[in-house]
Amino acid sequence: MRSVDEKYKYNMKRLKEPFARGYCMGVALYQGYPKANAADKKKRQDAVDAAKLGAQNGDVYHKGIMCGIRDAANERKSRRGK
Repeated sequence: MRSVDEKYKYNMKRLKEPFARGYCMGVALYQGYPKANAADKKKRQDAVDAAKLGAQNGDVYHKGIMCGIRDAANERKSRRGK
């Protein structure tokens, strides 16, 4: 199993592809959320909501965002459980 950092670095090399751009955006959205102020948290949540709708409609960029968020969340949860 690869870490989120490894996947992030891999996708940073492939930024011309929509999924890779979305993946990097999703990881950045998730990891920056705790440090954000209230207004920025609202913007991030709105972006995630829009990405969810886009992913449900089959957009590859939005699927990348949701995968990045999922991977970052799962890694955080697995570290917390140790």
